[in-house]
Amino acid sequence: MCSLWVKNSKVENAGAKRKMLLGILADLQDQRAKLKFEFDEGVTSIKNLTASPVKYDASGVTVEVSALKTVSERWVGTSVSCYFRIRPRENDGYAQFLTFSSPIRSVQQQPNGMVWFVLALPEGVKSAQQRRCVRVAVDRNRVPVASFWGQMPAGARVEARPPLLHFEADANPGFRLGNISTHGLQLLVDNALLREAMPRPSRGDYFSIYFEAIAEPGAEPESFYASMILRNTFSDPQTGVTSLGFEFTDEGELDERGRIEWKPLKSGEVSNLGVYVFKWNLLDFHREKRIV
Repeated sequence: MCSLWVKNSKVENAGAKRKMLLGILADLQDQRAKLKFEFDEGVTSIKNLTASPVKYDASGVTVEVSALKTVSERWVGTSVSCYFRIRPRENDGYAQFLTFSSPIRSVQQQPNGMVWFVLALPEGVKSAQQRRCVRVAVDRNRVPVASFWGQMPAGARVEARPPLLHFEADANPGFRLGNISTHGLQLLVDNALLREAMPRPSRGDYFSIYFEAIAEPGAEPESFYASMILRNTFSDPQTGVTSLGFEFTDEGELDERGRIEWKPLKSGEVSNLGVYVFKWNLLDFHREKRIV
């Protein structure tokens, strides 16, 4: 009796999961959402592809990739990852950023020259922010203000602690953010400034950062405080710049007295930062030339 109940529960869970998946695919097609379409590493050098949903059923998903003019049978059997944004029917003021991976069942060139990919039905869909590899380049238009300290203890008054590094507006202080994800960031610092501000940084050292993020031109900035651990360093003698790679460990906010309060990350991510990363990623993708 117990084993029968367990079996029935698994069947019900699988049915519910499949129903949710088909509902997401229905929203994807109804909203004509664009997908960022990526081959697995090593399959092809073609990158920066956009796909449009064509149709779906219980056996698979068909998408159209308009930038391609030729196809290769070698792609059949390999996997692709698709990233997209939809608005749930019950709350169209909220956007979900999702991704799925699926093997390619066939590649079809249509009479009008368009290329269709027939993908197996994905096993599931997950939040796009769960991928640690999604990093985007940032500049002063996206992150106009940043301050960088050594490890700042909880309860410290931020205004009373001069930062090791700081930039805002159009100042050129000799350091900048190279890229960022929901899990960490890259800091690029002139070697001369690094020797002066933070000599001999070592992997495992902790630091704190404040920065402001702007989703797109004209939008209001949002402020972020984060504690982070130094994971890697690389000094390029030709450019005279050192790259510092950090992983976020905590996120913070100021209390009414201007003192920092830290709290652990949820799922290893800084809250709300994923919205900016995904938005910037899409903007970059749509600006880049499609490779044929």
